[in-house]
Amino acid sequence: MSANPHTNGGALLKDLRLPSFRDYAIDVKRPGAELAESTRAQGRYLRDVMKLNLEAKNFRLFSPDENNSNRWQDVLEVTNRCYMAEILPEDDHLSPDGRVMEVLSEHQCQGCSRATS
Repeated sequence: MSANPHTNGGALLKDLRLPSFRDYAIDVKRPGAELAESTRAQGRYLRDVMKLNLEAKNFRLFSPDENNSNRWQDVLEVTNRCYMAEILPEDDHLSPDGRVMEVLSEHQCQGCSRATS
């Protein structure tokens, strides 16, 4: 496996194309005057990072818990959630080639508790 360039973290690196984070800042004119969610602004930024790097396939988003509950749903305008099982018509933004990985903390905890027992 070590002879495969895909398993060597440095052999196939590609720089990320990043938009200026300043373009996503929330304009706060005075304390307490703005009603905004910083994670929603972050979701727009992540959407644009994904868009700029989609062709290179060098960016994947690992979302703790559900992507939408973290207010990162804008990234689903560009890609889907990665899902390898059967996809039903009522499923939302799932595909085998999706670049969003939802990592549910409950599942992480279950896996860790089983690994240590």
